[in-house]
Amino acid sequence: MNEAVLLAEVLLEKLGMYQKPELATIASRIGLIVREKPLEGCDGVLVRVQSQMKGGVIIRSTIPEKTKKRFTLAHEIGHYLLPSHSFREVACTGKQINCWIGDRVEREADSFAAELLLPSTLRKRFQFIPSFVKIGAIAEEFGTGFITTIRRHIDLTDLMCAMIYSVNGRAKYFHISKRFPYRVPIKELPHPESIASHLFQKPDLYELSSEICSDYWIIKDDCQYVRLFELSRYLRSFNAVVSLVWIQS
Repeated sequence: MNEAVLLAEVLLEKLGMYQKPELATIASRIGLIVREKPLEGCDGVLVRVQSQMKGGVIIRSTIPEKTKKRFTLAHEIGHYLLPSHSFREVACTGKQINCWIGDRVEREADSFAAELLLPSTLRKRFQFIPSFVKIGAIAEEFGTGFITTIRRHIDLTDLMCAMIYSVNGRAKYFHISKRFPYRVPIKELPHPESIASHLFQKPDLYELSSEICSDYWIIKDDCQYVRLFELSRYLRSFNAVVSLVWIQS
């Protein structure tokens, strides 16, 4: 368990928050004033008061999604509390928040935010065969984004499962569960015969699920025969496809 996740766990336990966390209350309890303003060039700004445990967070008021505002605030709280993020002030762009492929500091703040918004204490809630309907229901309940909630499903499920996020027909990044035993050939994905590729070609299909050839998502030399399933959804606003693949014994 990394420092960011552990710190978020300790904070929630200390504040006695075990369900949907109240971020405004958390911010107030740790000495942060939160405001929304029409920022330009960034989504979140953290300002510290030197030599004191207090400061302020400014969230871009024109962010359209409430879920993104929540993640941005949780991300900035992470910067504020993580000991290794001891710089006085930080401004984060939309590309740095909830990106997961940026530099170490931003990825740590993302890890903190994900644990704060969807705590590991919810592990039992994520023990299901991948279902975008169930994931969407949890996202609605906890005020989190769809992709954020999918990532937490991967983090907390006991299944051998992986998520692959593709944009404009090419895989951008992936995330695997602790039990997923195989390598993912990210540079070669999505495979032309995968459901994800079919959705890029025919986006009106929106969402498909099926048992597929394991070679479509797993490096062939890693395994013999395994039963691999794929669930993919086309995200029209981003020309992206999010795929969940899992091994069923």
